[in-house]
Amino acid sequence: MNHKAIFFPVIMAALAFAAGCDKKPDGSAPAGSSAPAASAAAKGGGAKSGKKPDKPKPAPKAQAKAELDKKPEAKLTGEPLEIPGTNGAFTTPTGWHKSSKGDFATSFSGAGEAFVAASPFAKDADPTPKLQAVASTLELSECEWKDPSDVTIGDGELPAKVADGECQSGDRWVEVMYALIPGDDLNVFVFGAVTDRASDAEKKETIEVLRSIHKK
Repeated sequence: MNHKAIFFPVIMAALAFAAGCDKKPDGSAPAGSSAPAASAAAKGGGAKSGKKPDKPKPAPKAQAKAELDKKPEAKLTGEPLEIPGTNGAFTTPTGWHKSSKGDFATSFSGAGEAFVAASPFAKDADPTPKLQAVASTLELSECEWKDPSDVTIGDGELPAKVADGECQSGDRWVEVMYALIPGDDLNVFVFGAVTDRASDAEKKETIEVLRSIHKK
């Protein structure tokens, strides 16, 4: 996805709040359908519409737990991505672009094929509304989620629930994952996404951003 043309209005989109996910994290079906979108959305641009991916939809991968559980905090060189209303922050790599939409702090890669969004969430809350909000903002559709897993993230061994998913954005499939990280001064929701055209470096950086969670 070229961030000059389209990008995830799902987290920061030009508010087409008709988006949603086909399945809740527990496998049940919430409401929702949304217009596809892409990279410039994060920068306030428009989104492609009416196009379908030319490849069959892949099944969600099982990688969130393997990539995040009991892994050391990623020590990235870049800028902090602070989550308003919490004591939590991530680090975004040099060359990524920060923005914000609503209560989401966001960052996307220079090529526009990878994206991270984070926001506060209510303690013990159902993650489904956050997933629907992020999908709406990024204009993701056709989202499908695997069951969540319990993990610990970073040097602080922060407990979290994580899950993998697969969504559509315009004519691309997008690998997605989220983490819910509770705590009296945290309660952070973070969402990472890479398109099917993302480079290996962008995929690696997206995982490292999620692993960079730390207290301010």
